[in-house]
Amino acid sequence: AGPLVSSLRAAADEVRAAAEMLAAMPAAMATAPGTLDGATSLEALEQAMDPTLELGRLVDNGAIEEAFTKALGLSSVELVSWVCSKVEPNRDNIFAASPAPLSQGVLLSLMQQLSCDLSEEAPLKLAWIRDACLAVDPSDQMLSHHMRPILESVFTGLHEASTSPSTAAPVKSDLRLCIHVVNSLLTACK
Repeated sequence: AGPLVSSLRAAADEVRAAAEMLAAMPAAMATAPGTLDGATSLEALEQAMDPTLELGRLVDNGAIEEAFTKALGLSSVELVSWVCSKVEPNRDNIFAASPAPLSQGVLLSLMQQLSCDLSEEAPLKLAWIRDACLAVDPSDQMLSHHMRPILESVFTGLHEASTSPSTAAPVKSDLRLCIHVVNSLLTACK
């Protein structure tokens, strides 16, 4: 787990300890206005402090689109990557479905956020970017005015990573493939 996820889990542990102390208080105090009301509030606090709990529950329940939508909405590449790693065993099945069970908007947002930081977990992120690119429909009228700027942003992120001297050779090969796929999509965009 990355530093953000570790920090969130540590904070959740602190909240859990505080909530357990509150739960141990006499019943009259625990139900006083403005105080916590047992496990339901503890669960809500934990989920607020550590979004991976809710994201993991969504993935475990098969709500992949909802998990990605929630992670993308949090604007954290680390959380989006965390969802990708949690769903990774099913990635081939997800993208083999026709149409893919992820909306065009989620696919575009996924490509954009993952391409923002390729310094960590590059092979995982590149596999998801590649498969999202292959599943996106460049002729989708609902997203046509967003498609080109997003793809240009993805292309820029991929290109920067491919020219970085710190990028490993095997990753550069995956980057070149993704760059070609994104370039092909850009050509197909009107």
